Amino acid sequence: MVKTVNLVSRVESLNREFRTNILITEETYDRVKEVVDARPQAPIFVKGVKEPVKTCSVLSLKASA
Repeated sequence: MVKTVNLVSRVESLNREFRTNILITEETYDRVKEVVDARPQAPIFVKGVKEPVKTCSVLSLKASA
């Protein structure tokens, strides 16, 4: 869990850089894609993670949500 919390903290801190309000990982998006509209962002390199992390910017809730 600590690893997940660190990743989320690092992703969240990129909102200012990407000029987004809500930035989530692709893994999170896969869990909520039925209820949110999102736009893919550039993969990011995160300290402690070997592969780049794919991210998405949440745009809105879907009307059916």
